[in-house]
Amino acid sequence: MDYFVSGHGGLPSGGATTPVPAGFNFVLFCNRGSILPDDQAWPIYNHLMAGDTTWANARIVQRFFEGASMPNYLCWNYPEIAQASGVFKVGAMSPTAPGQPVVSLAPYTAAAPLSVSALFGLLPAPAPGTTTTVYWVACAS
Repeated sequence: MDYFVSGHGGLPSGGATTPVPAGFNFVLFCNRGSILPDDQAWPIYNHLMAGDTTWANARIVQRFFEGASMPNYLCWNYPEIAQASGVFKVGAMSPTAPGQPVVSLAPYTAAAPLSVSALFGLLPAPAPGTTTTVYWVACAS
């Protein structure tokens, strides 16, 4: 099962890093220190919500594999798009129901964000021999 994060995103002060846990990959659609403009983020969000990873994978800018050290990015609620702000299963959209987040970003703010290291702890561990990709559909600035 793969997941994607949709919301505001940023870098931690002081350059904190975290290891990518076993069985996980982490991918971004913009470089470290960059923003992901809405006109790029919305198509990525829509394709991932529909389960189209092929389209999204062609737009990945940076990838961290299990065991790698990566910036401990931060994410928080994007009030203007509250229903689209959260951590979602890839393919969560069905013909009869909108995708619901598996982790709501509603309680997280710029002053009290969710870190990637904490996010990894909230997601189920991948089954042995499988890899879970976390798509970061947020800024990395």
